Amino acid sequence: MCQVYDCEEDDFTFAMPFVGGSEEFYNIIHAYKRDPAWRWDYDFALENLDKAQTHVNVLDIGAGEGRFLTSLPATWRRYAVERSEQTRRMLAAKGVLVMESLETLCESMPEQFSVITLFQVLEHVGDPRSLMALCRRLIAPGGRLILSAPERHRNSALRDLVGYRDIPPAHVSWWSEKSLAKALTSGSFRPMLYQYSPNSWAEFQSALYYRLVAAATDENSLAARCYSVRPRQLRNLALFLWLASVFPTMLPQFAALRRGRTIAVVAEAV
Repeated sequence: MCQVYDCEEDDFTFAMPFVGGSEEFYNIIHAYKRDPAWRWDYDFALENLDKAQTHVNVLDIGAGEGRFLTSLPATWRRYAVERSEQTRRMLAAKGVLVMESLETLCESMPEQFSVITLFQVLEHVGDPRSLMALCRRLIAPGGRLILSAPERHRNSALRDLVGYRDIPPAHVSWWSEKSLAKALTSGSFRPMLYQYSPNSWAEFQSALYYRLVAAATDENSLAARCYSVRPRQLRNLALFLWLASVFPTMLPQFAALRRGRTIAVVAEAV
């Protein structure tokens, strides 16, 4: 049985056993909760890159549909690592050079990347220490690693407000400036800048979704029965009506629930 633990010394929350979800698991999750077309951490990364440079090798680990990579200068050589075969085909069609694994890339392109990005990937990885080591093998000295991950304290506040626990295998780790600094330093990176995601209406919408998930964990609840409705169109309507019924009860906590819950960092390879 999986348990979630808090390490106060390192300001870090983690699951044991430390095992991320499978591709099949995430396909099910994403059927109901899609990632936004553009995210604040993409802007954070762009603000901390020198786009005037030419012929830069950039690697996005967990690139998804490639929105960040395709926003980069056309002269930059864009690489991605993705587990999903379907996503790899999609990225290749957009001109992205796609690899199945970091290990394969390390053999062919050691220290060849000026930029590596990990947008909300670290919390899904069962062995972040090994991931950091692979990134360091790929990135050139002085290159930049830019990553984002769920912030430990702000996600704990969400749990207290809506009763939702961000449990494995959806995420297996939750981070802070202190724990990120320790992981980065041990991987031969020097943290340079931290930033938190902005407060937004989208965060409140996410809190509504998490309230639904928390309620549906009780198989006898109305939320759970809404999830069991077939066909899908009727199920979506039932879920919408459930959310509409709880929306007024969450308005008093609007300010707290719209608070950004992600931390990002720029680090330099040393």
